[in-house]
Amino acid sequence: MQAAAQLIHTRGYNAVGVQDICRLADVKKGSFYYFFDSKADLVLAVLELNLEELKAQLASDKATGQPALVRLQQLVTRMRERYIGPDMATGPRVFGCPIGNLAVEVSTLDERLRRGTALVFERLEGAIADLLVEAVSEGALAPHDSRQRARELMAFVQGAAVLAKAANRPEIIDDLIERLPALTASLPSV
Repeated sequence: MQAAAQLIHTRGYNAVGVQDICRLADVKKGSFYYFFDSKADLVLAVLELNLEELKAQLASDKATGQPALVRLQQLVTRMRERYIGPDMATGPRVFGCPIGNLAVEVSTLDERLRRGTALVFERLEGAIADLLVEAVSEGALAPHDSRQRARELMAFVQGAAVLAKAANRPEIIDDLIERLPALTASLPSV
């Protein structure tokens, strides 16, 4: 699953075959098909793993007792770390959001994968909305429609990931992270 996630993130879903995944994972193709019927089934399992990791990380963050907006900043910073990786030929490379890339590439081609990526975004949006509700209860933000604001923040982060990927400029994402507290507070209240 890690090999598939890495290859698809750096090369794209359609550019990666089962043989590529097996080679990187050092497993035989027969072993792959013992566990998964297709590459799409493997990717769905990877998406499910992403959801479990997100849930565990959010629970761990909450246990620290830090304010909600600090935990939101940490969440976005961790997302940034996943977007950028080494490229042996060119140095640091912005690969973008693995879920966003997959959604853009396959949502019109594979309904199961579209639903899988949509579910990850829905859960992430829900987690951000929960953090925003906490921030309101802590007095750090004025009352607002937390679900709508979470969607707006997701759009900012995904847009920054696309722009940074297109320009191969990590600082585009870094600027967003630096401005996140002001951006969060400046979104319109309802």
